[in-house]
Amino acid sequence: ILTAGVIFGGQTAPGGDPGAATNTNVTLEYDGTNWTSGGNINTVSQRRGGAGTQTAALAISGDVPTANVEEYNGSSWTEGPNVNTARGNAGASGTTTSALFFGGYPNIAHSETYNGSAWTEGANLGTARYGMVGAGTSNTSALAAGGGAGADPASASAATEEFSNIVILKTVTDS
Repeated sequence: ILTAGVIFGGQTAPGGDPGAATNTNVTLEYDGTNWTSGGNINTVSQRRGGAGTQTAALAISGDVPTANVEEYNGSSWTEGPNVNTARGNAGASGTTTSALFFGGYPNIAHSETYNGSAWTEGANLGTARYGMVGAGTSNTSALAAGGGAGADPASASAATEEFSNIVILKTVTDS
């Protein structure tokens, strides 16, 4: 049962008319029963990556294109460090101090890891794609599933990939 969530930005289509769609800066929070308004996001964009929780979230890049990243504290958005490569429709997972951002449109394979203060280029996806689902709790492990793999919407990918970025630290003593 979902007891908390947050959604932000995107597009509105008044009266269901996709031709009249416009980007929005609205943030909505879910408490398990009701949706309420949260603080407006600063950069209006759609197809942003999202990571974190209702009270500690990241809005990553998006279709403008923008490399902009914003952090949400449950009431307002503040500017964070930008990603290295602007792109929309990418997967994301993790937290505000340990996130992963991967893939994107058009058919991007690379990933970026976030440590709470900077984005670093990571390992490439095996299948370049966009619009996939991302799942994971840190920048050291995640899943990327599905998505589009070409300009034709019928070229959907059924690929599921696991990202593993285990860092081993060793102490070296020089005597």
